[in-house]
Amino acid sequence: MKSNKLTKFFSPQTKVLLSIITIGLILVCLLSFLAINALKYEYDTTFTKYIQEIKTLKSMQDFYSIHSNTRLEFDEFKQALTKSNRSNTFDFLHHTYQKIFLHSSYEKLFQLNQEKK
Repeated sequence: MKSNKLTKFFSPQTKVLLSIITIGLILVCLLSFLAINALKYEYDTTFTKYIQEIKTLKSMQDFYSIHSNTRLEFDEFKQALTKSNRSNTFDFLHHTYQKIFLHSSYEKLFQLNQEKK
């Protein structure tokens, strides 16, 4: 009984029109879904590339910031080598050796050297 009322309410032209609208809406949703996924994939691949570059630069920055003190000591070493006085070079090497390898007793040795002078 209900189906008779429903079929009488919708004409065949209305059914065709509703089916065309439904199919069109489904196609628009499907195409927008594909477009969004394509854009997301492109963004992820591009962004990952830049993230990797940033990580590389950060690791380089960390390396150079940690080793900046060593570089300053190396510059002092080069300056000491260029001087003509060899006793200064030897004193600098002795001082650097104490500073690097005898770090725990460096202060005591420094005080003894001061007292000696």
